[in-house]
Amino acid sequence: MKPRTLLIGKRKRILSQLSKALWDEGWQASWSPFVETALKTYDPTAYDLVVTGRGIQLYDKKVLRERFETRNPAILFVDGLAPVIPLLVDQVKLAWAGLTRRKPVLSAVEFEQTEGGTKMHFQLEEPSSLAIALYRLNLLYRTSYEAITLNHIGQGHHDILFPSSLFGKRSPQFIVIKRGQEVLAAQAVVTR
Repeated sequence: MKPRTLLIGKRKRILSQLSKALWDEGWQASWSPFVETALKTYDPTAYDLVVTGRGIQLYDKKVLRERFETRNPAILFVDGLAPVIPLLVDQVKLAWAGLTRRKPVLSAVEFEQTEGGTKMHFQLEEPSSLAIALYRLNLLYRTSYEAITLNHIGQGHHDILFPSSLFGKRSPQFIVIKRGQEVLAAQAVVTR
């Protein structure tokens, strides 16, 4: 069963596009640009998952979570990483899949800035082929995208070096890692 999803954020265009993208994936999705409207209009027992955008204040997220969890303790909350529709769709899929997956396939994803570029460290629990999507937002919120495929990676710890040209110094950056259609990770790239 695909989850019933409520989207709450400030940007109506992003909410509408994300809702459409989730419906295209076979999910049910409703949206509201106002926390107060969501609290008054939507029944928490009618939803499995709530996605909040970055524009929603922490206090409002807390109130929303408290009120919804009071009526539906099983409801799952996801904080959207960025206004990038494919990234948000994958983030929602990852959150939902996390409820059913017994053991994570991918873990300990970290990034390190080196002289040669950005190094990604990760632990793979079983041999897999991975698809990596890198998203970067510029100051005008335009998105650039790079896709990388890693075939036949063995179990264990791995380090992959990405050239510096893939990562800007000032732009927010995000990564999605998939195995087939299964989303294994969706997170911000933070270098140490």
